[in-house]
Amino acid sequence: MSSQQIFTTPITIFLVASEFKSFRRAAARLNVTPSTVSRAIKYLEEELGIELFARQRPMALTEEGSRLRKVLMQSQQSIDATIHDLQTHNYLKPNVAIGLPESINLRDGRALIEHLRPICSHIQLLSSGLSTVLKEWMIAHQLDLVVTTIDHDWPEGFFRIPILTERPLIVFPKKHVLPQGPVTWNSIRLTGLPLIGYSRCSAFEQVISALMQAENIPLEPLWDVDSSTVLFGLVEAGRGWALTYPSSLRKRDELKKTLHIFEPPSVLPERQLSVVFRKEHLRTIAEMIARFLNEVIESGEVSDGINF
Repeated sequence: MSSQQIFTTPITIFLVASEFKSFRRAAARLNVTPSTVSRAIKYLEEELGIELFARQRPMALTEEGSRLRKVLMQSQQSIDATIHDLQTHNYLKPNVAIGLPESINLRDGRALIEHLRPICSHIQLLSSGLSTVLKEWMIAHQLDLVVTTIDHDWPEGFFRIPILTERPLIVFPKKHVLPQGPVTWNSIRLTGLPLIGYSRCSAFEQVISALMQAENIPLEPLWDVDSSTVLFGLVEAGRGWALTYPSSLRKRDELKKTLHIFEPPSVLPERQLSVVFRKEHLRTIAEMIARFLNEVIESGEVSDGINF
């Protein structure tokens, strides 16, 4: 929880509106109506006796508005630093909403809550199979922190702490025989099994595009899914093969009975798993999440005995 969430006042509305230069976008960020934003700005201008915004397109701050924003931002940073200090010394335990990828939430969500309980008053976990959905929730202020594979295009004011990087693996049904000799992309294609892909809204779309461009072979997914559980179920049933990541295979030893799991014939782009958070006072919690997930993922990566 940030100082803006604690002090929801005309001052807060002014700061957000001055950031976006738009009452409509400020209203969407604060989850209020544009008329609420307009009334708050009008009230503030009447109380101060000055104009804060030049009513023009694009909207811009007046000189007085710019000076007020500068002073208020300095005050807000001081408040956030105080909140961070209180949380660090365990005087104030925040309520936090954390977004997790589905695969991590299913296997590590409960343990993560136990890990964070000493420094958090209440913890809410929300999960999705798509990093893009988690990013939307984060930007809409439905989340305070998010574990994601999206490491770019975040708005100003967000911070990121890396957890680990990993490269894709291939999962192939044991119901179908792999070609003799070294496996190539062309030999996989000649098995006749289609590629099962993650949703086109996921970061995995970049991997598929890079593969098709580099190898100059058509690998258009026949199905798109947004869940590792559904993806592995389709591959186990022999409906196709897929690309996935080591962290998605953790604690799924039963898959070794039904799937071939091996490295791709060529090197594919790696992905970066990170914790993204808003406001500096959440850094302590973000660092704890990053360390915890790094330890559990590195120690429990794909088990020995898989066909590399």
